Amino acid sequence: MGFLPATCLNAGGAPEQVQGYIRDIPPELAEAREARHRDIAARRAGTMVIVHRGASDFAPENTLEAFAAAMDRGGDGCEIDIHCSRDGVLYLHHDDELGRVFQGDGAIKGLTYFELLQYPLTKVQGTADKGTRIPTLAALLTLARQRAMLLHLDIKESGLDDNIAALLNASDTWDHVVHINAYNSEKLRTNPRLKLLEYKGWDHEAGQTEPSQKAFLAKPAPMVFTKGDPAKALTLIGRNAPIRIVPLPEGLRVAWTKDGPAGGEWRTLFNGKDLEGWIFRGSAQWRVEDGVIVGGQDGDPKKSGLLLTKEQFTDFEIELEFMIDEHGKYNSGVYLRNDPASGGRTGYQVNIGRGAAEEFCAGLYTDKWLDKGDEEDSIRKKLDWNKLQILAKGPHIESTLNGTRVVDFTDPAPPASFLQKGVIALQTYGAEGHAGWVKFRNIRIREFK
Repeated sequence: MGFLPATCLNAGGAPEQVQGYIRDIPPELAEAREARHRDIAARRAGTMVIVHRGASDFAPENTLEAFAAAMDRGGDGCEIDIHCSRDGVLYLHHDDELGRVFQGDGAIKGLTYFELLQYPLTKVQGTADKGTRIPTLAALLTLARQRAMLLHLDIKESGLDDNIAALLNASDTWDHVVHINAYNSEKLRTNPRLKLLEYKGWDHEAGQTEPSQKAFLAKPAPMVFTKGDPAKALTLIGRNAPIRIVPLPEGLRVAWTKDGPAGGEWRTLFNGKDLEGWIFRGSAQWRVEDGVIVGGQDGDPKKSGLLLTKEQFTDFEIELEFMIDEHGKYNSGVYLRNDPASGGRTGYQVNIGRGAAEEFCAGLYTDKWLDKGDEEDSIRKKLDWNKLQILAKGPHIESTLNGTRVVDFTDPAPPASFLQKGVIALQTYGAEGHAGWVKFRNIRIREFK
């Protein structure tokens, strides 16, 4: 996980930026989501070890490092403590006051998340570092997806049910939740997507003798609660779990200002279910199949058109994955800052096509080629998923195809219309009698202020 300076100070010595964690849930590959739900079901089928506030013998409690350490050492999940900041950010911290795990003193209630981020750890321990701060629930749920982590929610404030449900929806992690404390959760606990379970008890309640441990394990409840290190509980249930260290997911740490995440935060443009947030232009056909946007002509090359975002953007970075048909000069592309009323290109286009047909993939086009990108068609994977990253800052455009930057272009004389706010448009274009199809998934964007 990338490391940012803990704080950036202004001329008066007050912090302008401080390191924190993501507020929104990043996209997830469909294959990863399916595998994760299988892993969650497998965990639920056995005796589960849930680690109180993470493995606090190896990193400070309620930090991402502690939660990861619990999973590294064979735990099935973690108990987490949820609060809400004054500016509406859900975060993880047990105590109602600062001073024990993170520096500072006084009540946490009434502080913004940016204000909470001013306080480093009282003691840097284990896998935590000087940049470790109070994590957001969004960051924890992203980690939980990576590790198929079961979750016990201890909600420390009333009135958070709807906000927590929204993040569980966004992260598709309802099946991860195995227990919720009875207080501050009356509405959330009634959600039909939950399948809550009970504990046998704390592992130390099993005692030291064989008869007492057998009696403990014979209890019908499927979960065992432990703290510090899951090793004792794993021994109790007879599971041998070798230590396997897995790095935290990339991109969880982001810089924050008093106004929120600095420089914008990644958010999804396609929900994986339907075309909410998008509109059509032209005669082409667009639909969602198995979590993927599919565009094409249905065999008629005269049918071309655009799928446009309802939102408009100026300076941004966008990432997506695409797959395109290998058929003649059929091509696609991504229009940047396009006029929302137009059915054609009105600004820069990052092309998606076949080099053999002189439709250069990831190349930059207006009414001519500004940069041919993957001119030799050596980077694009044929009839397979490709990752395309586009950065647009004023007249400067970059495109990166499957990890290789192929365009780094600054327009010396950009038309004013090319720089104004506009929509993102996905194109499907039948050319010279050739029809075809294009597919898109995992589309996300972050804006630059």
